[in-house]
Amino acid sequence: MKFPLSRSDFRPDVPVTDALIEACSQACSEQARLLAKGSHVFMPPLNARALTAPDGAEGGPVLIMPRYPTSLDRRIAQGATLAEVLTILITVIKHLQELSQRDGCHGALRPTNILLNDRGEVALTDVLTPAAQKVLARLQAIHPEPQRFFAPELLAVPDASVTQAADTYALGMILYRAVMTPRAGDPDGRLNVKLPAEGLDKAALVTIRDRVQDRVKQEDSNPRFHTRLADKLATLLNRAISKQTSPSPPFRFSTYNDLLPRLEELRALIRPNIGMVGKVLLQRPPSSEVFETDEEVRFSVTVGVTDGVETYEEIACGIALFDSESDERLRDVDCGYTVEPHPSGRFRFSFRVGAMAPGRYRARLAFAIRDSGHQPSTTEVNFEVRAAAGYVPPAREHSPTPLPFARQEDEGDTAPDGLPNEPVPAPIRAAESLQHQHDDGDDSFALPTPPVERPAPIVMPPRPAVEPPRLTFPPQPQHAPPPAAPKVEFQRPSVSLSREVGAHRGTSDETLAHLLDPHAARELRPNIAPPAPPPPPAAPPAPPSIGALRIGPPSVETERTEPAVSKPTQLPAPDPLADILRAGSWTELPLPGKEGGELDAPLLADEPEPTPPGPVQRLITMVREDPYLQWMSILGAVILALFIVLSLLDR
Repeated sequence: MKFPLSRSDFRPDVPVTDALIEACSQACSEQARLLAKGSHVFMPPLNARALTAPDGAEGGPVLIMPRYPTSLDRRIAQGATLAEVLTILITVIKHLQELSQRDGCHGALRPTNILLNDRGEVALTDVLTPAAQKVLARLQAIHPEPQRFFAPELLAVPDASVTQAADTYALGMILYRAVMTPRAGDPDGRLNVKLPAEGLDKAALVTIRDRVQDRVKQEDSNPRFHTRLADKLATLLNRAISKQTSPSPPFRFSTYNDLLPRLEELRALIRPNIGMVGKVLLQRPPSSEVFETDEEVRFSVTVGVTDGVETYEEIACGIALFDSESDERLRDVDCGYTVEPHPSGRFRFSFRVGAMAPGRYRARLAFAIRDSGHQPSTTEVNFEVRAAAGYVPPAREHSPTPLPFARQEDEGDTAPDGLPNEPVPAPIRAAESLQHQHDDGDDSFALPTPPVERPAPIVMPPRPAVEPPRLTFPPQPQHAPPPAAPKVEFQRPSVSLSREVGAHRGTSDETLAHLLDPHAARELRPNIAPPAPPPPPAAPPAPPSIGALRIGPPSVETERTEPAVSKPTQLPAPDPLADILRAGSWTELPLPGKEGGELDAPLLADEPEPTPPGPVQRLITMVREDPYLQWMSILGAVILALFIVLSLLDR
C-alpha cells in the first residue's frame, strides 16, 4: 500500500503548508492514473485504489499493489556481485527507453524503487510526476537525510524539466554505491557509503580502480581483463556522476543510448566469451569442395566476440583434421592461420593446410577466449583432396611401433600341474636282469654262491583316492632330482669283494660284470614299510660303492623323503659303476615290480602341496632379506621399549 504524505509524517519543528500536502496527494493520484493504464509491463499493476478520508477531510488516495520480495537496495546491502548489479542496471535502462517513448523520463530513480520479484524481473515505481517535481526541492530541504540520487539540476530549479541526463546521473550513483560496498555486503548499513555530490577527483578514481580489482578477484571473472575492467568502470563513473551536463562528452551522458552500450561492455569484460562462429567458407568456386594435391587447402571463418575483446591475441584458436572414412585424427599436419579485424568488431580467421594425400577429410575449428573457462565454440567443414596429374605418393617410413608377438603368460613359480618350471626327470628304463655273461669255457672268476633266503612278499601301502600329479617326460634323460619314491637301500652279500677286485684291477668292464651273483640280483625283493610321518629333509644319499657290497640276505630300509617337486637338489657325482650295473645315471636302482621280473613305472607319493606362507611369514622373510628393514625394525623395537619404560616410570 502506498499513501501520500500527511502532516503527521513531518517533524513538529518543520513548517508544513497546505500547498505541500495538496501537492503530495495530487502526485499520488497522478501515479495511480499512470499505473491504471497498464501500458508498461515493467510497472507494478494497480490492484485497487481507495481514499483515506471519504468525507473530504485531509487525506488522499491509497494505492494497493502487489508486494515484491526484494529491491536493488537490499541486494547491494547483501553483497550482490558486480555482474548482477550491471545486469539489473542494463534492464532498467531498457525499461526507461520504453517509458520515454510514451510518458517521458522517470526522474526519481534510486535503489529503493527498483524492485525485483521471485523470477528476478525488474519493476520500476515512483515515477516523478509534474506535481511531485514542483515540491521535490522543498522535500529535499526538510528531509533529515537528503537523497543523493537526484540530479543536481532538479534540486536547483524547481520547474526544471526532467531529462534523460537526470536518470543517467541516478544510475551512475547506484553503480558507485555498489562498487564501494564490500563483497561481503553491508546488511546493517554501518558503512554508510557517502555519494560524491560534486563529482569524482583523481584520488577517488584511484580508489575505484582498486576496489573493482579486489572485488572481481572474489567473483567469477577472467583475470586477463581485470585491469581493463577497472579502468573502464572508473572512466564511466567519472562521466556519469559529473555535476556538469554539457558538453557531453566529456561530461555526463545525455541519453540512455550513450550509457547502455558502455554498461554492456563492462558486464562483458567481467568474463568475455565467443559471441558467434560463422560458416566455414572454402576458397573454391561455389558448390565445390575439391582440392588437388599440388595446392594448399584454404578456408576461412568469421568469429564474433562479446564487447571488450580488442585484439585477436585474446582469442584461442584450434584446428583438428580427421579422415572422414576412418574418423581417425591426423597428426603432424602443417597448418597456419591469419586474422583480419572487421569494422563490425568481428575477426576473420583464414586457415591454411599443407599438402595432403588424396582422400576425404573433415576439419573442426574451435575458438575460446583465453583464461575464460568457457567451453570452446566449434564448427566443422568437409572437403576432398584429389590426386593431381603426375602425383606420386610419398614413401612412408616404417612405423616405430613394434610388431606384436604372441607371448606366453607368466605362470609364476609354479606350473598349472603343480610342478616347478624346471627340467623334469626322465622316465626310468626297466633295468635289465642281472645275469652272468661269462665264457662257459672260462670259470676262473666264478664265485661260490651261498644260499639266499627269499624275502617276504612286498606289501604295497594303500594309495589315497587322489589323482597323482601328471608328469611330462622329455625324450632324452636329463640330470634332475630322482622321483619322490621311498628311499631303498640294498644290502649286498656280506662277503667283501675288495680283495678279489683288487687282484684283478686290470680286467675289462665286461669281466667285472661277473662279480654279482645272477640269482642274488634277481631275487632282490625289498620290503617296503608303511609310510611314516615325513621327517626333516635329509641330505641326498651318496652313490653306492662297490667296496660296500656285502654278500648276505638283503635288507630293506625305507624312509619317507620330501617330494621331488619341493625344491631342486644338488646332483651327485656320476657313479663310475653306472655302466657296469646298467642302472643309467641314477644313484639308486628302480624299485622291483612283479614276481615275473617286470618293472613298474615309479609312483610319486601323493603329498599335499605346501601351504603358502602367511602375511606374517612373508613380512619376516622380507625383513631378513633387506638390511635396511632390519635396521628399521631394530630401531622401532628400541623406540617401543623406551616408550614402555617411560610409561612405567611416569606411573
